Amino acid sequence: CLFLLGVVRCEVDGAEHLLHGEQPRILLTVLGWQQDMPVTGDELSEAIWGTDPTSYSAASLRKVVSKVRSFLSDSVGEVTRVENIGGCYRCTSHGSAQIDIAVATDSLARADALRRDGRIEDALKPAGRATDLLRAPLLPGIDREWLQIRRAELHRLRRHALCLTAQIESHLGAHDDAMGHAAEAVSLGPFDEGSHRALISAHLAADDNGGAIVAYEACRTVLLEEFGIRPSAATNNLH
Repeated sequence: CLFLLGVVRCEVDGAEHLLHGEQPRILLTVLGWQQDMPVTGDELSEAIWGTDPTSYSAASLRKVVSKVRSFLSDSVGEVTRVENIGGCYRCTSHGSAQIDIAVATDSLARADALRRDGRIEDALKPAGRATDLLRAPLLPGIDREWLQIRRAELHRLRRHALCLTAQIESHLGAHDDAMGHAAEAVSLGPFDEGSHRALISAHLAADDNGGAIVAYEACRTVLLEEFGIRPSAATNNLH
C-alpha cells in the first residue's frame, strides 16, 4: 500500500519503505492523488517550487521524477510506477496496489451504502477504516497554497467519516465510542453543525439528555458568538 498521508511511504509484506526529501514527497502526493490522471510538468513544477518560474527547470523536475521512480522500483517494483506521457506524468498502480486516500474514500462510500441498506454491522468496519486512515496529516511541515485546499477536502472527509462512525456505533450500542468520535468531529470542525448534531444524537442515543443539552448549547454559543446566527432547524429539532 502507498501511504500519502502522514509519513509518505510504501508498505509491502510488513516492510516499510520511506520516501525522503520534500520535493519527491510532493511530487508523489500530487500524482498519487490524481489516481492515473496525467499531470503536466508545469503543474507539477508549480506544486513543488511555487509560482516563480525561475526557481525550477525541466531538468530539475526530471531529477525529482527519477528519485520517485527509484523509490517505487526499490519498494514495490512495477506494481506502482510513474509514467511520462507527452510532457505529462501520471502514477499508475496495478494488481493489489492501493493508495491510502483512495482506500479511505472507497471505504467511506461503502460504509454509507451499507448503512443505507440497513446493514449496520457490516458498515462499521469500512467506516472505521476510513476514519483511521484520514487521521494522518497531509505532507506535515510543508506549506503550499494548493495544500490548504487539499487539507480542507481531507478535513471534510474526516468529519464525515467520524460522524458516520458515531452514528453506526450508536445504533450498535457502543455509546462511549460514538460520543468520542462525534466529539472528535466537533473539535475538527467547531463551526460545522453536522458534527454538532452527530454529538447531540450520540448523547441522545445513550439516554444522556443532559449531555445532549450541553452539546446543543455549545453549538448555539459558537454560532452566535462567531457569526451572530442561530442553529438551523435540523439542530433545533434535536434540542
